[in-house]
Amino acid sequence: MTTSERTGRAVVAEVERQLASLATRDIAGPAWRDFGSVIVVEDRDAAVAVADVIAPEHLEVHTDDDDFYLESLSNYGSLFIGPWSTVAYSDKGIAGTNHVLPTGKTARYNAGLSVSRFLKPLTYQRAAKEGTAALAPAVERISAFEGLAAHGATATLRIDRIGRTSGAFDDVPTALREQL
Repeated sequence: MTTSERTGRAVVAEVERQLASLATRDIAGPAWRDFGSVIVVEDRDAAVAVADVIAPEHLEVHTDDDDFYLESLSNYGSLFIGPWSTVAYSDKGIAGTNHVLPTGKTARYNAGLSVSRFLKPLTYQRAAKEGTAALAPAVERISAFEGLAAHGATATLRIDRIGRTSGAFDDVPTALREQL
């Protein structure tokens, strides 16, 4: 991706030149032909927007303002900033992350393999009896709206046990409460 059509054309020519003598040209050539592209964008904001949609597994950034891209990009498997960074350093385990990265645009919602994949975050809820008066009426209404009768019933059972004296909608004007 580039903001310069001239640079884009130069990249295409350079890829073609390198493919001619590359030992793996029989693999790399079809990959470039079938999946390679050069995208010319208007400005750096557009470059970030397009990169975040593509969500590449590897993203090398070579610009005059690498910090802008470092701060602005959010969807990539691994980011390589500046002329001295290369995917090969990381892929071979020499620097940075490993080679197990999200592919196929999954970097939009997933990250590469790390120790966090081996941790199991546990969540729990413990509601106080006093909270039921505020929580249960809202759950009843939302459950009714969603058509989830059993969910609503679990809230109704609890509010019936403590007595229906107040609720989450007490401070809401009557006209609005009837819409909820």
